[in-house]
Amino acid sequence: MASRHVDVNERRLRPVYDALDSMNNKLAIQLADKILKKQKDLYCAKALKGLALLRSGKTADSETIMEEIMEAKPADDPTLQAMTICYREMQKPEMIPLIYEMALKQDPKNEELHSHLFMAYVRIGDYKKQKQVAMNLYKLFSKNPYYFWAVMSTVMQGTMAGDEKLGRTMLFPLAEKMVEKFVNEDKIEAEAEVHLYLMILEKLECYEKALDVLRSNLAAKLISYMDEREEKEAIYLTKLCRWHEANVAFKKLILRRPDQWSYYQSYLASAFSLVKQDWKPVDESEELPDYSLEMIDKFLVSVMEVEQTKEKRSCRGPFLAQLELKKLCSQECINCDSRQASTSTVYLLTEYFKRFGDKHCCFWDLEPYLHVNLPEMPDKEKFVEALRNTLPSVSDEDSESSHIRLMLRRLNIELISRHFGFHCPLSCEEKISLSKEYMKQHKDGLVYGQNLLPTELQYSDGFAQLASHLLLEVNYESGNTDMNWHLLIILESALKASPSNHQLKLLLMKVYCSMGAIGPCLVLFEGLEIKHIEQDVVGYTLTRYVEALGHFEAASSVYLTTLKFFYGNQKNTPEHIIAAYKYGSFEKIPEFIDLKRRLDLSLHFATVNYENMLLDVFTKANSLSDIQSHFDEKNLLDKCSVAKYWMKELKDNRDLKLLQTWDGPERQLSKEQELRCEEQEVLWLRLRFLILRALAVAVSLIPKPQQNMQNMNNGEASPACPLEEVINELKETLQEVDLHPGTRAKLPCLGPPCSRLPGFMDGQHGRMIIAMVTICHECHSLHHSSQDASTTERWNHIRQNLDVVTEILKGCISDCLGKLTTSSGEKTIFNGYVLETLVLLVESCCCVLLLAAVCCSFLQSMTGSKKTKKKKPTPTKTNEEMAPFKEFLSTLKSSLTSLHSALVEVNICQLSDELLELNLVELDNETKSSIVSEIWEKLQTSYKQSVKEITELLHHKVTFAKSLRI
Repeated sequence: MASRHVDVNERRLRPVYDALDSMNNKLAIQLADKILKKQKDLYCAKALKGLALLRSGKTADSETIMEEIMEAKPADDPTLQAMTICYREMQKPEMIPLIYEMALKQDPKNEELHSHLFMAYVRIGDYKKQKQVAMNLYKLFSKNPYYFWAVMSTVMQGTMAGDEKLGRTMLFPLAEKMVEKFVNEDKIEAEAEVHLYLMILEKLECYEKALDVLRSNLAAKLISYMDEREEKEAIYLTKLCRWHEANVAFKKLILRRPDQWSYYQSYLASAFSLVKQDWKPVDESEELPDYSLEMIDKFLVSVMEVEQTKEKRSCRGPFLAQLELKKLCSQECINCDSRQASTSTVYLLTEYFKRFGDKHCCFWDLEPYLHVNLPEMPDKEKFVEALRNTLPSVSDEDSESSHIRLMLRRLNIELISRHFGFHCPLSCEEKISLSKEYMKQHKDGLVYGQNLLPTELQYSDGFAQLASHLLLEVNYESGNTDMNWHLLIILESALKASPSNHQLKLLLMKVYCSMGAIGPCLVLFEGLEIKHIEQDVVGYTLTRYVEALGHFEAASSVYLTTLKFFYGNQKNTPEHIIAAYKYGSFEKIPEFIDLKRRLDLSLHFATVNYENMLLDVFTKANSLSDIQSHFDEKNLLDKCSVAKYWMKELKDNRDLKLLQTWDGPERQLSKEQELRCEEQEVLWLRLRFLILRALAVAVSLIPKPQQNMQNMNNGEASPACPLEEVINELKETLQEVDLHPGTRAKLPCLGPPCSRLPGFMDGQHGRMIIAMVTICHECHSLHHSSQDASTTERWNHIRQNLDVVTEILKGCISDCLGKLTTSSGEKTIFNGYVLETLVLLVESCCCVLLLAAVCCSFLQSMTGSKKTKKKKPTPTKTNEEMAPFKEFLSTLKSSLTSLHSALVEVNICQLSDELLELNLVELDNETKSSIVSEIWEKLQTSYKQSVKEITELLHHKVTFAKSLRI
């Protein structure tokens, strides 16, 4: 009967589940209510209704329902599962263990409930409780996995304790004893259990014991990975500095897998340790390691010779190992033996190029060795000439693959030439000429890729990249943007032929953004197909510009997509950890936890989060009531609580070397520059955080209607104002920005995007905002203080800061209006390069306007402008003191109006014919009519959208400014 009752309930609830799955929350609520009218005690229906309400944004109603269900203490699985999902989505995982603890009191021997309780504690990282539940499971049901859940919980307790000594002296040894108990009783059943044992021994650095495990019967269970036993044994021997045994072990591994590069590195490390120690064998009967350079060379040559005899394409590892040996000898200042001494680095490099020069990876294979024993430019020139002499002659009759291989060899020679710095001494004209040659080779190479799939890269893409790198260099060195149009034509043409080339897309994004056009970048970024963790690594290439260039709607969408990933990680990573426990992948658990922590502390996450909050304020706060309701609804004051030091813990997970470069090490982004970029990003985040906090604090101080006439002229002291603290922090941060070496430093031309800080500092936006916040602070003090000697001083301070704001505002607007358009012949066209400066100005105007509105709310109570039945006349002196502020409001209105009018009138017309006369690339009629017009269409559309959105935003701000009165 009970089973039949369950089936009936399942049938009734099925439509509710379906409605939730199809995201029809309204229908789910209606269906749940319909069921609850007939069956009030069906708590699963209540829980599903709570979930639907939560997804509808009715969090309070959902919480009320969940509290009602908790009081009823249900124990059936469907209800518990529905409650689990609901609490997960509420971001309240700490509630999930409570529901299973209540259920277990009713059914204490239910294995599934115990298991769910364990997983509930996994979600919140309560390792002590995890262990207790796991041990209870093992005592009740005697299954190995439960016991090892308890062991892993102990390991994680030690790992996450924050006290390394506690882990090493108590928790890890306890976990070791727990496993040894099973080993001694011969109860080890699974590979995962052996892995966990080895993990514990590694944490305790008991490598001798770990070796004993690998040489025991337990090692037979290690079957998932090829050569895992032998590889771990070799690693443990290395950890123990038993170099002779480690060397022999890695030799065997190399013979088994001759293309595994890590084996060569470890083999050479162990061999060089023996050479330095002048190690000699004691027992000749043992298998001898390679303890001299001659023996090392002989072994590597033997492996290479085996590869040369194979009919199939050789592995690269044995040939690269020769170069690695030469490099290590040079680094360690060890004299080579006679054969090695006679074999020069140039010879080894040339031989490698002969064999693998037609592979795309050839340059990256050789790059670590190109500067070994080739310190001078003449040596490098001779080497490149030697490479050119290896090129085979190919006739028209030869196969297409022969032509492709020859082209790739030529490409790799050009890459090596660039790496050596052969392009550096060239003049701008010579670089342009060379880029023409590269584009010709790119175009010629496209013939061989006509049958390639769209997902495959063209063989000659490298030449197009080289051409674009040269032109970017011309821009970089000349300090102008003359080559941008040529770059767009080169890259767009190359991308049409090779639509899956991410490097071309990233280069195009760089050029379009430098021209102020973010629209095409949105399409290009979508084409990159960024997934999951790449949002944190690559996402900055778009988020840096999307708001800064005036696409506010797109910025909001991009920010929300990015935040969705980060919040999804917070919700989903515990589920991955649970899966790791279920399937015994214990070594993955610390990795998942570390990943979650890195993403939770991501600098990109924090930046996007606060940029999104500020964008909402700029676009949605168009009246004083809007401002108050928005700040209250979003709880922005709490989200910007004073927590200066949390930013120091942030992790910069961005890949700042996304753009492929073949430049020499001295011309690439250095570690110091990477660190400065991170510091700049943190400083920018701190500024945005403090600006948002200043706005939130100011809005929180707006007097309520019943307070307007209180505390006036009653002799009470002004209450402490938190704005003073924000002002000091803003000043401190601006000073830090000004002194930071990265603020004015130039990054490599293929480096990451520069920060917005230089533009912010050049426009004096920080000084203007501080002045306006100071005015707000003084107005608040006047609102709460009596008329005394300090009043005059406060009015003087207000007047001085109003002068600062007015001067900077007028200067910025004048500068922007002067650069808004550019002339080309008889035509005047919109200047896209001004967009970033313009957006910074508009953002600052939004801040100034919002703070001015808050000031008005303070000053209105002093003038008695609020309608009351009996109103005291305003003193003449007060009117005189307020005159500068009234004048400022008038200036603010006129300034915003002039900026808005200029943008309304701006004409984003077609480019003039003169601007389209491009001499860099020989373009046929088809290219002229398609590529160029397509590029201009993209630019024009992007500029129009930016101007449209900025104009609309300014329209609302002008209306808001006109509504301000004292």
